[in-house]
Amino acid sequence: MALDELLRALQRGEPGAEQHLFRQLRVELLPFFAKRVEASDVDDLTQQTLEIVALELQGFGSTGPASFRSFVFVIAHNRLMNHQKAKRRRPARTRTPLDVWWVRHEWSPEECTTMHERSTLFRAAMAAIKTRYRQALESRLRDEDPRVLAEAEGIDVGTVRTRVHRAIAMVSAEIEARRRTEREGTPT
Repeated sequence: MALDELLRALQRGEPGAEQHLFRQLRVELLPFFAKRVEASDVDDLTQQTLEIVALELQGFGSTGPASFRSFVFVIAHNRLMNHQKAKRRRPARTRTPLDVWWVRHEWSPEECTTMHERSTLFRAAMAAIKTRYRQALESRLRDEDPRVLAEAEGIDVGTVRTRVHRAIAMVSAEIEARRRTEREGTPT
């Protein structure tokens, strides 16, 4: 059954029409993405496209034969372009010798104490900065795309990047101030 027919069945309220429509969309989208991206990304891009189609379906108005198919594949093409841009911006991380050392290294008690002190210092510095800067830096530390936070906050992507930059400066200054205070308070 063609996509336009499945869409009309859904609009008429036929039972199971939505499942049939999205199953057929998946069947058509999987090969589209499989030809263009790595196998590990195919399912994610297909699912993202289906989610957008589901959200935009209410506002879709058919303008002729195959217009729904065109609508779906424009969304798929846009997801593909965004995916490829993201890949170019952020190349895949490779394991460094430090990563391997981190996994295999057995920590001495002194190293554990040092890591704990650094972690406590960092958490205290993060708690001391303003929430909007902390959220931006936490988002960056989770390796999230800045657009995610920008959309959630209703701000420009450039503003998110500025907040991350300022948050790093604030955390660094806070850590340095706390270290200076500890040194001044410690007898020599």
